[in-house]
Amino acid sequence: MSVEAIKQTDFSPCASHYSARVPYSSRVVESIRHMIAKDKDNPVVVELAAGTGILTKALAEANASGYAVEPNAAMRDEAIRLGNGAGSFDFVLKRAEATGLPQDKVDWIVIGNGFHLVDTEQTLKEALRLLRRQGYFTAIWLMNDVTTEGIQKSTLELFRRSVPTLPNLDAVVEGLMVDLTQDPRFNNSSYMESIDTIEMTPLRYIEVWRSSNYVSSLAGSDLWNRLLSALVELVGSCSVTTRWRTRAWTVQLSE
Repeated sequence: MSVEAIKQTDFSPCASHYSARVPYSSRVVESIRHMIAKDKDNPVVVELAAGTGILTKALAEANASGYAVEPNAAMRDEAIRLGNGAGSFDFVLKRAEATGLPQDKVDWIVIGNGFHLVDTEQTLKEALRLLRRQGYFTAIWLMNDVTTEGIQKSTLELFRRSVPTLPNLDAVVEGLMVDLTQDPRFNNSSYMESIDTIEMTPLRYIEVWRSSNYVSSLAGSDLWNRLLSALVELVGSCSVTTRWRTRAWTVQLSE
């Protein structure tokens, strides 16, 4: 199964596990919000592929407001249950490629950990329809940082040995971002990055991986259950130190 095939899988079984995931770096989100606020007072924000609202919550905490667009009802319902973005964002049950929102009313469009799961060209066309003059588009990724030895690197090595078709999402992201920053419809690209260290209980760490649709869908149910059992053995009973890299690319609509 390729990344293209993963786009067609159902995220509903993962929704209840998303609350274990770590937040996007507040430093990155707030820095982009501050940069955009210099041009746009009280910008109207649309988050695409909002999932269970992890990024929505970070955006709301950075005093952003607008609409969170998510096509999966289970994910949307989990976001509402958790109160992510409550009071600042209205959830819309639509696809990133066809949000149903009015044109030329949006200042900033954001998509987190989802640009590889949508039709990128159709999503960018929808962004062009929604954005006001000189509006902004940001793609954010929160990734396991495996530049040093640790539990996350060992986990990915375990999964890749067992699932040889597991895609290298870092490489996928890099390719998409090269295309975005070179797209003539946008200019003034900027990049921000932050690394955060988070201590986790073994249970939370396993829950983070249980929320990983791309690994479970590639492995299949039987192998995935065996991998989770192997992960329990790998993690042990002590708390684990994890490192997370938030990367964000922002472009501005060309004149």
